[in-house]
Amino acid sequence: MDATLFTKAGFLRINVTSSLGQIPVKDATVSITYTGKPGRVLEELTTDESGLTDTIELPAPDISYSLDPESEVQPYSEFTITVTASGYETVIVSGSEILAESPVSYTHLRAHETPEHL
Repeated sequence: MDATLFTKAGFLRINVTSSLGQIPVKDATVSITYTGKPGRVLEELTTDESGLTDTIELPAPDISYSLDPESEVQPYSEFTITVTASGYETVIVSGSEILAESPVSYTHLRAHETPEHL
């Protein structure tokens, strides 16, 4: 997608918990890239003791594209979220959609413990 279309911002906050009973994963590293351009990290965050990241702004196309059924422009931006944490398997989610001017997109990711961490 043409980067000049990203004139607005959407918001994202990540919650990382263990697959064993909703236990928050502290100090997980969350990397965010454009889907299709995995080599360019836009944001790198760290989870707090509650397993949450800060809320961040990400570029997105104007909301008007989503209101026009004739528009040929994708009305959202797509990101890949990668989560790494000591003792857990890496989690990768591709195609996380962010709409401009929308409330916080709250993504809940479950990390699976590595065998030696169980």
